[in-house]
Amino acid sequence: MTFRAFGCLFFAALMTVVALSTGGLIYLLAAILLASALAWALLSSLVARITLTVGAEVLETAAVHGGIYTIKLWTSGAAILPVAPLLVSVRTPTEDELLRVSVPLIGKTPTLIRVKCPHVGTFQLGILHIIVEDVFGFFRFKTSNPNMLFERQVLPIIDSGSIEDFAFSPGESETEHIARAVSDTSSPSGTRDYIMGDELKKIHWKLSVKRQQLVTRTFDQEQRLNALVLLECTPNNLDIQDKLADLAASVCKKLIQQTAFTLMPLSGAVPEAVRLGKNDSDETAALAIARMNFTGTTEMPRVLAMETINMKKNGCVIIITSILTAAMVDTIILLRRHGPFVRVFLEGGAAQYAEHLRTLADYGVECALDSL
Repeated sequence: MTFRAFGCLFFAALMTVVALSTGGLIYLLAAILLASALAWALLSSLVARITLTVGAEVLETAAVHGGIYTIKLWTSGAAILPVAPLLVSVRTPTEDELLRVSVPLIGKTPTLIRVKCPHVGTFQLGILHIIVEDVFGFFRFKTSNPNMLFERQVLPIIDSGSIEDFAFSPGESETEHIARAVSDTSSPSGTRDYIMGDELKKIHWKLSVKRQQLVTRTFDQEQRLNALVLLECTPNNLDIQDKLADLAASVCKKLIQQTAFTLMPLSGAVPEAVRLGKNDSDETAALAIARMNFTGTTEMPRVLAMETINMKKNGCVIIITSILTAAMVDTIILLRRHGPFVRVFLEGGAAQYAEHLRTLADYGVECALDSL
């Protein structure tokens, strides 16, 4: 019962008292009309509430952030008098937002409700509740719809074309195999100018005499086409989270295009390890990132420390982060010295971490800033 209904009831009672006190029929008629309006309003809204049936579905199975999901809503019911359009509360991917939509009680066609998906993650969307109201606004009845909520993922945007190809370190992962490849001088693949520190047995003496300068033999070694992608999974600014997610998904697609075997551990509330081969779809990585939802509690420096052993076994390590501490720089430099190529994607902190970035560049670590 609304405040308007209480006002109507008060005036009906007042008109009745005045009619009984003065004997005026017009006051009695006014009281009867007001009471009748209340009665009919209550009856029509109750009938509509009792007979109301609702159906809903989400038409899309997935959407990228910045896109939309479409909710298809059916309603039907009966009313002995016209009722106001139904007031529908819609849960959107922005959890703090409720969208209110007016829908006719009896519609010939379903109503399409479009909701925006501003950020990457896993969300519930759908119908929270529906309010039935009479045309006078005297009575409101709310119906909850617990089966009208749907879980959907909002996926990152994949743009592998903006990312340069990744390099992979040569050689096999076992130390003795690397040593054997380095010491084998029987099958050189080419030559280059001598660099201080090159072993004497690698020098091409005949060509050096001919050119009057030292020339060093070079040797091809098999690349390790396996990559490790480390993504910062802790809560952050929503726009930064979207950029990190876009980068991670785009990196995975680029690695698939390079026929690399990829491992991407995600340290969200429910840890998950994404493994991708050359025949896998990039959507696998995108869905996993959306499920992770940036709910991790392990900070990025700790993630690097825990993955140190795994990092050394890969030909390429990609680090996607919004922070870059001194401890992270030391770990990355140590990793680079062990052989794997390393590329660091830093989002939103280029000026703040300029000194760290220069240090990494001096040690041969590739750094990409705000890449997408």
